[in-house]
Amino acid sequence: MNDQTTKPMSYTEAAIKVLSEYGNKKPMHYQEIVNLAISQGWLATQGLTPGTTLTASIGEDNRRRESRGMTPRFTVEGKGFYGLVAWQKNNSPVDAVLNDNAAYIRGQMLSYLQEKISWRRFEEVMSKLLAEMGFDVQLMKGTKDGGVDIVADLQVQDIGKIKVVVQVKQYKKGNNVGSDVVLKLAGRSEAQYGLIMTTSKFTPAAKEEAGKSLKMKIWLIDGPELTELMLKYKIGVKVHSIYELNEGFFEPPIVGKEASSTELEMLHPVVEHSIASDIAATKNKLLPEGLLLYSKLKDGRVIEATVKKNNHVDYDGAEYKSIHAAGAKAAGWKSCNGWLFWQYQDPETGEWTLLDALRHPNPSEK
Repeated sequence: MNDQTTKPMSYTEAAIKVLSEYGNKKPMHYQEIVNLAISQGWLATQGLTPGTTLTASIGEDNRRRESRGMTPRFTVEGKGFYGLVAWQKNNSPVDAVLNDNAAYIRGQMLSYLQEKISWRRFEEVMSKLLAEMGFDVQLMKGTKDGGVDIVADLQVQDIGKIKVVVQVKQYKKGNNVGSDVVLKLAGRSEAQYGLIMTTSKFTPAAKEEAGKSLKMKIWLIDGPELTELMLKYKIGVKVHSIYELNEGFFEPPIVGKEASSTELEMLHPVVEHSIASDIAATKNKLLPEGLLLYSKLKDGRVIEATVKKNNHVDYDGAEYKSIHAAGAKAAGWKSCNGWLFWQYQDPETGEWTLLDALRHPNPSEK
């Protein structure tokens, strides 16, 4: 029975709960996962394609954990079916070592941040993290800063720079950041964006205040999230290589196929063309929000992006107005046919297919 008081979860949290309670250690189709999550009140969505958003969220969750040296939580079984890695009886011993190591290092790191470095050094470390994330940072003097420790500017493609005022709080465990800190930062007038970073956590009142702030968009990063980011951007850690035999490499591919030379030429055209007609066609064909895009360049680089509202594309932390603009930026070209540059993963088959197939689902439409 649906509990109306249940707080909605993220797509990945809802997927884990459905698979844990209904999967019986067997993969489930993404549409069944979505339907059960919505019926139980675990997922609240107004989107028209929640199934696509779910598959995109699972893919992003797996990639994010892999980039942090952690084992993915989901298995992709093909044809739209997903399971949990936790079901696998013979997990690799390397996975266990990596997970244990990541958890141990994050615990050590949080202890250092909370108790073993000065408040000024903490501000310097946070500045370094923001710089690695792509911000131009200015560390304030440290005294009489009016509640702002760092000013961070981020260059957003085709828009300009946005300014973020940052407050960092080096608190010990149990001393959570309250709403007064959020209100003080929200009262600043020199920026439309604010960020509070802490080694502890935020009180419910602080989270509520940040969510309803109208004058300034405020992001909150707590201790566990902070250590995840530091591992991701390799701040305060030494990285060592570890090897494991990839048995699947020696087997023929089961899902998908290698692109032919003709398809590669279609993916990476060398002749420039007019984008105007492509953009016009794009406006008449809205892509599903949350759809994951992928392309492999001739130099071997693999690039990924995500479709946003109105066919905008999020690539490398910046939002572009079309699949064509994002493709041109990613490849370093003057122009790009996004339909023939990007591929998407079919949630039913698991295969990567040219994005042009969504524009022309039937050959007779071309």
